[in-house]
Amino acid sequence: MPLKDLIPHHLSYCISKLYEGYWSGYPLAEMDLGMIADYQEKIKAELDKKYGSYRNLDNSSDTLESIDYVLMRLQELFVAGGIKGNKDAKVFIDALAHYFDEVKEMFAEIDNTGWHPDDPS
Repeated sequence: MPLKDLIPHHLSYCISKLYEGYWSGYPLAEMDLGMIADYQEKIKAELDKKYGSYRNLDNSSDTLESIDYVLMRLQELFVAGGIKGNKDAKVFIDALAHYFDEVKEMFAEIDNTGWHPDDPS
């Protein structure tokens, strides 16, 4: 399975719902955050199966760990009262969208080159 297929097509929809949570207090934004966190865990689990550990993917692992941090911080904001109008939440949502775009690009590059961490090059 190509790595790019690990990123669900409707991930951008879930992220757009987080933005709605920021702008209008969309009541299901926290559920969308949970779905994104589930996708993230599935991505890492599949990478662990394929490469022994997602951490073997150098730059991708840094980005995946940054996503984990952003997800944790957004969850903390929901617990503390929600994200509506919270500027920190907006910054974290922007970062989340950016990091997933980076992961998509990195996965596409790995798919195109056939790179594997065990390759000597």
